[in-house]
Amino acid sequence: MQNVFVDRDGDGEITEKDRYITGKSITPKFFCGIGTQLTYKNWIFGFNGHASFGGYALNKVAMGNSTSYSDDYSKGYLNNLSTYCLTTRWTAANGEQQKYSDMFLENASFFRMDDINLGYTFKNIKNWGGEIRVTGSVQNAFTITKYKGMDPELTSMDGVDDNLIPRPRLYTIRLNINF
Repeated sequence: MQNVFVDRDGDGEITEKDRYITGKSITPKFFCGIGTQLTYKNWIFGFNGHASFGGYALNKVAMGNSTSYSDDYSKGYLNNLSTYCLTTRWTAANGEQQKYSDMFLENASFFRMDDINLGYTFKNIKNWGGEIRVTGSVQNAFTITKYKGMDPELTSMDGVDDNLIPRPRLYTIRLNINF
């Protein structure tokens, strides 16, 4: 059975002296975005997306799912089980009996397609002179990432993935009438 925390200073005890800085930053090294709107005759197509590369996040979902002794032991390791955390005497500022382990630190690089839309404009309907545009769109269309947590785009500034539910995918149909 492997230890949850490593005795880095070799004194035979897990203490504050065994803590270390990983050198992996929550701040991404590169951000980018892409968007366009194309028209052809009465059709209109557009999309918007953004990406973040090189940042890391603490996968709190994996930490929370690491409480099954038999499952983890059968894989050859133990994650941060609360009983082992208690033996370290490390406590978080809010009193939780657990310190974060780099076992759950993951690369949170991603590309997210925020919006895709397609529309068609009907013009001069029976000599009415107005226009009707019908547009369908999807928000949060897809995310490409190797991150295994809930969402690689963190909502907190501490680098911890505290997301409890995934971002919803929204489908909308719009109808614009111009007189």
